[in-house]
Amino acid sequence: MRNLERAVDFYRRAFGFEEIAREFGRMAFLRAAGSENHHDLGLIAVGPQAPSPPRGATGLYHLARERSPRSMTSRAPPPSSPSWTRSAA
Repeated sequence: MRNLERAVDFYRRAFGFEEIAREFGRMAFLRAAGSENHHDLGLIAVGPQAPSPPRGATGLYHLARERSPRSMTSRAPPPSSPSWTRSAA
């Protein structure tokens, strides 16, 4: 993002995030209300020279969601399942 202060303010006001740490003057880490995680959102500013996203795009670079090991394995097919095997093309 171009402006870290503006982004932090947006996430605080729009979603109730709490800023918990700053690093190197260009990274901010925020925690969601009620969360026990160290941080739920990391923001990195690349400065005012950052290119604009393509028309119709949001500019979001990365989004990740943590899942518990149980929720991941409860739906995963066993390793011997055909969906786990790959043919040599």
